[in-house]
Amino acid sequence: MKWQVCILFFLLVFSVKAQKRSAQKLFAEAELQIDQNKALVFYQKALAKDSSYTQAYIALARIYEVKQDYTLQVKTLQRGSEKVLHNKEFLLAQLAKAAYLNGQYKLAYNALDQLPEIKDSQLLHLLACINFSIDGQANPLDFEARNLGMNVNTVYHDYWPSLSIDEQQIVTTVFVDDENDLDAPSQEDLFISEKNSNGWQVSKALSPIINSPENEGAQSLSADGNTMLFTACNRSDGFGACDIYITRKMDEGWSAPLPFPYPVNTDFWEGHPSLSADGHYLFFSSDRTGGFGGRDIYQAEIDLGADVTIKRIRNLGEMINTEKHEISPFIHADGKTLYFSSDGHIGFGRQDIFKSQMDSTGQFSEISNLGFPVNTHHDEIGLVVNPGGSKAYFATEREDSRKKDIYVFDLPSAYRPQEVTYFKAKVRDKETLKPLKVMVELSNTLDGELVFAQNIAGEFIIPLPVGQDYAINVSHPEYLFYSDYFPLQVKMDKSFEKEILLSPIRKGEVLVLKNVLFEHNSAQLDTSFTVELDRAVALIQNNDELQFEISGHTDSSGSDDYNLKLSEERAKVVYEYFVSQGIEADRLSYKGYGSTRPVSNKDDENRRTELLVK
Repeated sequence: MKWQVCILFFLLVFSVKAQKRSAQKLFAEAELQIDQNKALVFYQKALAKDSSYTQAYIALARIYEVKQDYTLQVKTLQRGSEKVLHNKEFLLAQLAKAAYLNGQYKLAYNALDQLPEIKDSQLLHLLACINFSIDGQANPLDFEARNLGMNVNTVYHDYWPSLSIDEQQIVTTVFVDDENDLDAPSQEDLFISEKNSNGWQVSKALSPIINSPENEGAQSLSADGNTMLFTACNRSDGFGACDIYITRKMDEGWSAPLPFPYPVNTDFWEGHPSLSADGHYLFFSSDRTGGFGGRDIYQAEIDLGADVTIKRIRNLGEMINTEKHEISPFIHADGKTLYFSSDGHIGFGRQDIFKSQMDSTGQFSEISNLGFPVNTHHDEIGLVVNPGGSKAYFATEREDSRKKDIYVFDLPSAYRPQEVTYFKAKVRDKETLKPLKVMVELSNTLDGELVFAQNIAGEFIIPLPVGQDYAINVSHPEYLFYSDYFPLQVKMDKSFEKEILLSPIRKGEVLVLKNVLFEHNSAQLDTSFTVELDRAVALIQNNDELQFEISGHTDSSGSDDYNLKLSEERAKVVYEYFVSQGIEADRLSYKGYGSTRPVSNKDDENRRTELLVK
């Protein structure tokens, strides 16, 4: 009997060893395969021979990961962690990572919970992400993503949306791929859709002067929609594999793209540009040396003149950048709020969208994850936010999408930027209606600081962050200038659009000095607006052959006598200011008209100071 038991034991041991040797041979055969599907079969056969074969589980899970079958990857690692006798802790750690990236957060937590002790910094970070994700799923945001529809979204993958500040243009990146013709080339191209009273129009490919057989995408529009920055790869005039290019909208269409100069573009990878609304700053992603690892976000101070110049460039630092990848920056029109994607900060898995705020010193504050279900275990990239800060656009795959589509959602209040409105104008000659090239200057009225100054041909859009008051001046040396005032210290739910008709400087023409203001029921000048008076002084000095009458006007709220007296006193104050600045008194006169010459049914438009050319 003992002899029979020994025989059975020997046969069992022999059989187990034979099974293991067979599994090892199958594993070795799998490692030799170039075709992943063939290798997968051999790994499966190896596990059928030896269900405790640790390396076979790891290799099989790796293939499922490459094939992007993350569910089977998790199941393979889960089965392996239950079967193996050796390296069990390693498989549990791999299971935790895979389950986390597949959105199975509780499974990931349970896998880490089986480890006797966690000291590894990467696993500690993973545990923090898992706990964050479980809590986020338990407390979801009030969120609904709305598909922008078939006019914007194509039959292909659509992503990387960018908006003009008036939300009338949207440019997207489209992965053009003919799935029915495997030999047909596939590449990223730029498409544009325009908005009118009927909504978004059918998107069209941009000019072939921009799109090429290579990849173009991840673009950024200027505030007025007339300049576009984008990422292009493998071009003969590029610095590296992918670079940032600029193109401008001309009368005949988009100009031939030109690469940004060094040090924005280098022989490393550069892409994902985001242009600030004032056009002075560029945010982008790069994997150049000297960063924190992977791709980092950089800020460049630029001048988009005829020749693009780079004044200064800096890495945004460890508050934003990690040892992994930070991509897809978007600087809001307020010039302070930055949104970006990262797989290095604590999040829900892969690329999540984060927000950070710039302080008065130019440094960015602690970041905040936009939460679940804005962020999920999938990649969330390409977020842009409208000027008002209420709506955000991004690309994702949802139940009603054909592939990746562009969606819009109401941005939760906790993640909104400062509200921004805008002033949109066309500048024409009053008589010929021909577009004029003018100098546009915008200053805040608190300290007179110039926040925008640029020569512009014909039309412009200027962002106006809510929270302070602004004065604008539009000038041409041969015309009376135009000025306006935007009181935005409080919330303003509207934008400003106007056709500006400039009058030539000649007798009989009238200039309204909109930014010459007085204290209530007083002839005391508001000193915040002396810049306007100084521009009028320069105008008078530059036209010394002409004479000018300063006229004061009021609303009709007071008596006729009171209004006449107040309007004349105000006109006299302006007259005295001009004389004090060196204007000959005999070239000037002043008169008060009270409320006898209203120009509107609005009191604030009737209260005005005018300059009549005589």
